[in-house]
Parts: sequence; structure tokens; C-alpha cells
Amino acid sequence: MFHHFRAIKLIDLKDDEQTERIQQEEVTRNTKFKRAERSLHVAAGLLCLGAILLAASFVWIVISMP
Repeated sequence: MFHHFRAIKLIDLKDDEQTERIQQEEVTRNTKFKRAERSLHVAAGLLCLGAILLAASFVWIVISMP
């Protein structure tokens, strides 16, 4: 969020000297958003895998009971 707010603030200033800095902040922000998106996808996948394994362990316990 830091980079997002900083880019917005720099865009609002509309200073020609800050144009390169604004572009760099946007690149950094977009890179971090993409990394966060990938991390969320991995976390969601691992959560689903954990739920499947938990369900499988319950089924295995029930089946193995006499």
C-alpha cells in the first residue's frame, strides 16, 4: 500500500522533475502487486490441498476402524 499511496501522491503533484520517480514508483508498485497475487494463489492452492488431505485422513481413519 505504501507504493500505491506514494505513486498517487506524486501523480497529484504533477511536477515534471518527478516524472521518472513517478514511473519508478508505479513499476515497483505493479511488481509488488503481481508478487502478492502469485503468493495469494499459492496460499489458496495450499489451503485447498490441506483441506483435501484432512478429508482423506478422516476417511482413512473411518475405513480402518473395525
